[in-house]
Amino acid sequence: SFQAKVIGSDSPSDLALLKIEASNLPAVAFANSDLVKVGEWVLAVGNPFNLTSTVTAGIVSAKGRNINIVKNQFPIESFIQTDAAINPGNSGGALVNLRGELVGINTAIQSNTGSYAGYGFAIPANIVMKVVADLMDNGVVLRAFSGMTVGEASADELKRLGLNQDAVKVAELVEDGPAYKAGLRVGDVITHLGELPVDGKPMFDEHLAYKRPGQTLELQYLRDGKSIKASLLLIGKTENQALLMKGAVNSKLLGADFQPLSAGDLQKFGLTSGIRLLNIQRGKTIAQMGEEILEYCIKAASGEITPKAVLLNQDDFIPWKRGVSL
Repeated sequence: SFQAKVIGSDSPSDLALLKIEASNLPAVAFANSDLVKVGEWVLAVGNPFNLTSTVTAGIVSAKGRNINIVKNQFPIESFIQTDAAINPGNSGGALVNLRGELVGINTAIQSNTGSYAGYGFAIPANIVMKVVADLMDNGVVLRAFSGMTVGEASADELKRLGLNQDAVKVAELVEDGPAYKAGLRVGDVITHLGELPVDGKPMFDEHLAYKRPGQTLELQYLRDGKSIKASLLLIGKTENQALLMKGAVNSKLLGADFQPLSAGDLQKFGLTSGIRLLNIQRGKTIAQMGEEILEYCIKAASGEITPKAVLLNQDDFIPWKRGVSL
């Protein structure tokens, strides 16, 4: 066994980088996880139930799985699904192809019993490589932001657009963010990233996770039946946060920031005016109201704030530091 030092960790990807003092150790080669095919044979290596160095075999059952297991503001979930037996103790172990190349890192199972039920999930090797490189070079992961939130395009939308592939639709935009500046608007349907067809939201999130601030994201989208290409200059977390807080007013007494809704949000919710609560602080007035919080509407013409009694579930506000549209 070895004593390990934690170089860094990254909760959105559920990965950490450890360093041990040793030499002449064998190293596993990394596969390009984008090229892994559904139906391809893989081997899962780990220590299930303290059974050291157990190897199980299976196939890649699916790619780009999102199982909502990473509890983070910016989760990255685009798992490789496998039916190779994975149990408690396999987490952090290798998922390799028949050439012995690392396809992914085993991280989760889906089961009603807590033991293997045929559904195991691994973090793709390409995400692992990017996270490891950032942790080695910077101690933190340099995450790129596009200034937009996307969701799955529905089957009806795909049919209406004449698409025989999956796609994602722009759900929210940050004004003056990369996507907004590149010409995208709420409702646009993104069909390609570079030359790759978009295979759903997990695939989109995964490929964005490969990028760093300052790099570009090439994409293709549909609007009014026309296919348009765009190039987004991606920004970092600090710049993204500054854009999100643009126009916000802080109230120390109430314990929250108040921000006018963006044009994209107004369109999304069918409003002509409104505000958003951000950064709700524990113990302050707004937080203590709990379910008694009142929704306020701002009348654009006069600026008058008129209370309207609306009981909101506390879950609409929590987790903290996430925006709540009012």
